[in-house]
Amino acid sequence: MDIKQLEAFVAVAKNQSFSKAAKELYLTQPTISSHIQNLENEMQTSLFNRNNKSITLTDSGYILFNHAIAILNDCKRAVNDIRDYQGKIEGNVDLVYTCVPGEAILPPMIKKFSSQYPGATFTLKNMTHDQAISELNNDNASLCLTSTITESDRLVYTLFSKNDLVLVCPPDLDIKNKDGFVSLESFKKLPLILKSDESLDGDYLSRKLNSVGINSKDLHIRAYIDSDNLIMSMVSAGIGSTLVTNGLAQYGKRYNNFNIYRIENLSMVSDHYLVYSDKKFLSPTEKAFLNYVFELYNLDKPF
Repeated sequence: MDIKQLEAFVAVAKNQSFSKAAKELYLTQPTISSHIQNLENEMQTSLFNRNNKSITLTDSGYILFNHAIAILNDCKRAVNDIRDYQGKIEGNVDLVYTCVPGEAILPPMIKKFSSQYPGATFTLKNMTHDQAISELNNDNASLCLTSTITESDRLVYTLFSKNDLVLVCPPDLDIKNKDGFVSLESFKKLPLILKSDESLDGDYLSRKLNSVGINSKDLHIRAYIDSDNLIMSMVSAGIGSTLVTNGLAQYGKRYNNFNIYRIENLSMVSDHYLVYSDKKFLSPTEKAFLNYVFELYNLDKPF
């Protein structure tokens, strides 16, 4: 038994797939299969139930899985303890994020952190809130940026910023406004480009609208698009207007031409949370990134 075999075993167990495990570990599928076969030969038992539809752990597999997680975490601790002793902040930060906070906040945040710690790298994955929380609970990710809280006894949520939703309109749209505020009735008449309710954060926007008494079915929706960049481009081209967080609008304005307004008597605020599991071992680099974000937003450092 060696570390590579245990890494392959844990990856297959978590992904319930040999191909996904191979992709995660940047190995070929035959290599993953070989690791599992050698491990099963050494254990003299089957570790997985294999059928055409799914791959699940056997009873022996469950026993080994818990030991494997502990062994791999101990190995990480050993490496990171040595790096701590040597004063090195290097290695990867596994972070998942939802669209609402991630697109605008992460680029400048990572740029500043990377300039301070050039040995740090990032693996960033964009997904729905439920998917992101599942990744944290399954120890497939270390940190998460999201706009929603899901109660859990192992997850620590920290509110680090708030961002209001704004109306983004084409540059040549002649819309009546008072000091940058558009009436609610004028907003309802606009052709809009929005995220679909089934998209990563379209459901979030729909719930926000419902919370202030606006049903998306009563709006003039010209298009549903899942890409923030494409939405910004289409607004800039004059196809319609949209609702996004102010942070994302300011970020998008660097590359697109549009006007930003607020809607009278309509307050919609997006909360941004940084989430991590207090049950998962965090590397010195991940702890450093957490401390960096907390310090950036004038919060007490967790480590």
